[in-house]
Amino acid sequence: PTLWAWHDAGDIYDAWPGQKMTKEADSDWYTATFKIPNGLSYGVIINNNGSTQTKDYTGHTESELWAVINDSAVVDKGDFLKFYTSNPDAT
Repeated sequence: PTLWAWHDAGDIYDAWPGQKMTKEADSDWYTATFKIPNGLSYGVIINNNGSTQTKDYTGHTESELWAVINDSAVVDKGDFLKFYTSNPDAT
């Protein structure tokens, strides 16, 4: 998967589709890291290297955001992510 992200002052990445996410060893998690200037909210889109993608998820202010994909609900530009502010596997 690839992550596109932006904040109130502009895009985080230079070009679509954004940053390729890294698969974590021995888990099903993928990660991407980016910096947001203090006080700004941000939005994200997770996409399949620019093709199938989520809708725009905006208004985030958390310093850490975990997204879980509901595979059974995946459709083009669909609403198939659930967000957490900490690792949902740790609960």
